[in-house]
Amino acid sequence: MVERIFSRPNRVFKAGVALVLLFSIMIGILHVGVLFLFGLPILGLLVGYFLVWCGKADLKAKAIVTLLSIPIVCISLLLSFYVRTAEPETFLIPQNYRGEIVVYLDEECGQDPVYDNGRRLYIVPDTGILITKFGKNAGYLDRSFYFVDEGGERAVLALFRWQNFETEKEEWDKFGSAHFGELTKESVGAFWAYGSETYGHSRNSIGYQITNYGYFDLPDKERWASGRLFAESAGRLLENCREGKYLHSDSR
Repeated sequence: MVERIFSRPNRVFKAGVALVLLFSIMIGILHVGVLFLFGLPILGLLVGYFLVWCGKADLKAKAIVTLLSIPIVCISLLLSFYVRTAEPETFLIPQNYRGEIVVYLDEECGQDPVYDNGRRLYIVPDTGILITKFGKNAGYLDRSFYFVDEGGERAVLALFRWQNFETEKEEWDKFGSAHFGELTKESVGAFWAYGSETYGHSRNSIGYQITNYGYFDLPDKERWASGRLFAESAGRLLENCREGKYLHSDSR
């Protein structure tokens, strides 16, 4: 039966099958990452479909190959989550802190690793600069952010996904953020620090901006100057730590 269905395939069909299998696996593994590759894996899959249906082969064979891409994507996606899931992380930030924070990972002079219910704890000091012995945490991330008061009480902090207020507002309910209440420009949360200068000190680093959307209304020159000053301070502290001139201490 199988031989009859796949009888007389030509090179075009075989090339299409190879592309469908390859890019189905790639899409599952990359997941959201396919968007950052300008959709090339998706384009490759479409080319594979095109070659399959233009090639010389039984109609049933073409249908089987086309439909087979769906379970392959799903299985690859599940396997990628299983293999590449990172340790969950919790950032503890001083309650009144506003500005950039950075976590330098895999530093021998840093804070000893601390866990809470299986989650990494990044206890950010008042400087906003944490140096830790935790190693790099590769894979799909689960990150939570909390403000911590002097008594150790935590208050969950929103994780913003966009630096554009209107876009964030449109998608506020899509990511389970509604429990934070209505989003305003004064709502404080954690923004990923795109292009942070602290990354130049160590590639094993994490940068976020703890602020509200009013921050992005400031002139670019003012924001860049603030980021540069923070990066310089963080760089000096990291250098001192590596030279044994700095003893890390928690602020709580």
